[in-house]
Amino acid sequence: MQRYPASAAAIEPGTQLVEVGAAPFLEVFHSDRRMAAAMVSALSMWLLGLVERVDELSVASAGARLARFLLRQPSRVESGETRVELPMAKKELAGHLAITPETLSRLLRRWQDRGIVRSEGRTLVVLDENLLAAVADREEDAAAP
Repeated sequence: MQRYPASAAAIEPGTQLVEVGAAPFLEVFHSDRRMAAAMVSALSMWLLGLVERVDELSVASAGARLARFLLRQPSRVESGETRVELPMAKKELAGHLAITPETLSRLLRRWQDRGIVRSEGRTLVVLDENLLAAVADREEDAAAP
C-alpha cells in the first residue's frame, strides 16, 4: 500500500488528533458512496482554493492580498465598528500572504494613517470597508488607495 505523508499541528489547547489507518479508511471510502462523493467534493473545493491562492500570490500586490484576506475573515460589529479577529499572529499572517512582517506592519500603519483600519493587537477595526474593498480590487500598488 502506498504511503501518503501528512502532518498535523494543534492550534488550540486540548485539541485531540485521531489517526485513521489506511485500510479502514479505504474500506469506508469504497463502501459508502455518499462519503466518497463528499470527500471528493471537499478535496475539489480545497484544490480550487489552492489554485485561487497561487493566482492571487502571483498577480495581486501585497496590499491587495492583505485586503482580500481581511474581507474574507469572519467579523463582528461592536458599537457600530466592524472588528476582525486575526486567526494567527501577524508574523504568521505575513508568511501566509507571502510578504515580510515588515511589509505587513508598513501596510497596517499606512492604512491606519489613512483611516482604513485601526489595529488593536490581533483585532483589526475596519473603519472604511469601501476603501478596503477598493484596495482589494486593485492589482498593482494596492497599498495606496
